[in-house]
Amino acid sequence: MPLPEILVFFAMVILISFSGVLLPGPMTAATIVKSYSDKWAGAKVAVGHAVVEMPLLAVIALGASAFIEENPLPIQIIGLIGGGYLLFFGITILRDESFISEDSEQDRISRNAFTLGITTTLLNPGFLIWWATIGILLITQAAEYGLLILIIFAIVHWLSDFSWGLAISFGIQKVKEFYASKVRTIIRYSSAVLILIFGIYFAIISGYALLS
Repeated sequence: MPLPEILVFFAMVILISFSGVLLPGPMTAATIVKSYSDKWAGAKVAVGHAVVEMPLLAVIALGASAFIEENPLPIQIIGLIGGGYLLFFGITILRDESFISEDSEQDRISRNAFTLGITTTLLNPGFLIWWATIGILLITQAAEYGLLILIIFAIVHWLSDFSWGLAISFGIQKVKEFYASKVRTIIRYSSAVLILIFGIYFAIISGYALLS
């Protein structure tokens, strides 16, 4: 097992992983929303994300990549459902000011950071497409080095999500100390708009693909 080659591979994994998490998306928006009241929201969202991501990674590693590539219908259906969910999510943030509150624990489980990590991942077709393209290449190469490297790859990739989520949460908490009311308003409207844009995009693209 050539160590220099493996180190280069993990450097590539870190670079590609961070290039993905730095892009705005539904999970990032959910992290921002919950970070106003909880500095650990990013970690909770990342754990919820892992609940979906790790089983998917395992399924792809076991050889389901060919099926995913040849059968786009499931991703299209998820895209349509996910688009509708994101539209509902964005409208809820706009209509309900209490969605972003000082309470770190919400009464409704649907507003929990961990739950949002699951739903914004599971119903995000962009996430599935990423794993069906770039992800498959990384998993294939990691698997060539053996099971141990594959497991380390999964951990390293997830840690990029985890660390980025924590950075967002801690950053918002720090800024909130000085501009609490303004930060809350900015988070509320910017996150809602971002989520609505993704919802409209996924709904239109997936709906068009299903009708074609």
